[in-house]
Amino acid sequence: GAWLSDAIPAVINQEPIPVRTFPENATPMEVLALVPEDTRTQIATAAQNNQTTGSEATFWNGINTMVSAVNCRPRKGRSYGDPHLVSFDGERFSFQTVGEFVLAKGTSGRMEVQTRQKPQRGDFSLNTAVAMNVNGDRVGLYAEDAPDNFRNTPLRVNGQPVEVTGGHYFLPNGGVIRRTGRSYVIDWPTGESVDVRAGNSGSMSFYNVAVHIR
Repeated sequence: GAWLSDAIPAVINQEPIPVRTFPENATPMEVLALVPEDTRTQIATAAQNNQTTGSEATFWNGINTMVSAVNCRPRKGRSYGDPHLVSFDGERFSFQTVGEFVLAKGTSGRMEVQTRQKPQRGDFSLNTAVAMNVNGDRVGLYAEDAPDNFRNTPLRVNGQPVEVTGGHYFLPNGGVIRRTGRSYVIDWPTGESVDVRAGNSGSMSFYNVAVHIR
């Protein structure tokens, strides 16, 4: 409880969260989901009473959004294959072109996912890199064409190579990166998640990307 009461304001203000006082690799949103519902209701009521007045309205709106999102049903969008797209409302598209594109973006400025589509032969492309804004932390994954000469890991956090050992890595602003083999799951402290699964086509490495929002 004490950790969460300090972590939530840090998440809202996009500041480094306090050091975790528990061994689990949970995000603030995952810990918030464990809080009894009546307590979350009291927090939401206090936030709603404060979010429409005063200079702290933005802060209290963020608190209310986080608490309310606990009970929201997740939706998934995807970019996979060469690439095909599935939107959050289930529509299907093909987007077989080349370039760097915004795949998903929140309205708060705390969440954005970009993909780089690189050509394979002359008739289709693949996602060879993914870049994310994770509540203010910059996270990049490079299946091809890494931005530096470090080859031991495809992962970059705030511009620096990072190797995930022990299965997870804590981001300064509350997110968590989980690794299984060559695939990664990036969890936002506000409940969003991106599943980046590695694949190969011919000599090219690529990623299938699934974005989960509340």
